[in-house]
Amino acid sequence: MKKHNDDPIRQALLTAAEEEARQALENQPEEAAFSPAYQAWEARFLRDPVACARRNARSPWRRPLRLAACLLVAVSLVFAAPSIIAAFSQGDDLPQVTPTGLVVTVQLEGRQSTAYTCEKFTCVSDNGSTLWYWYENLGASTCRVQLYRVGLWKDTPVGDPLDVPPGESRWATWPDPGGHTFYLRVSTLDGGSVHGTLRADQYD
Repeated sequence: MKKHNDDPIRQALLTAAEEEARQALENQPEEAAFSPAYQAWEARFLRDPVACARRNARSPWRRPLRLAACLLVAVSLVFAAPSIIAAFSQGDDLPQVTPTGLVVTVQLEGRQSTAYTCEKFTCVSDNGSTLWYWYENLGASTCRVQLYRVGLWKDTPVGDPLDVPPGESRWATWPDPGGHTFYLRVSTLDGGSVHGTLRADQYD
């Protein structure tokens, strides 16, 4: 019987496989060198592994955490403000408005002249996100203007009273009036007569 070691075909295959393996080893690319930055980090790590680990664990998160904390505080301040607080202001600069239909000049005399209540008006969301009301005092007494919101069972005063001295005008605002019905009441503080121009509009 012929031995396997004497088989010329087998020997040729083994020789060819050995040659391919040798060429593959010779053609293998050299191992890439580490970058200078990595080599510097490696040197620091070998000198003091504990300090290097602490520094690497702390520095990447310090700035993002500080930014996240600032954002959290800002968002908290925004949502903490009550949405139904009126922003009252005084001055002559009037906003661009959408009329509600309430523009009336009041001049009362006699025993029932110390207070005036206007007709009710309903605000529509499409007309603006803020109700603006204004009073010009043409009389001799300081007047107080109070905004009321009509309710199902009772009417509720909303916002702080707006005091208007004689010969002056004042205006105030109430947020998010859409879908609600309101009216304004003007009364004098010293028992005199109501005399002035009252107006209410909406604006964005």
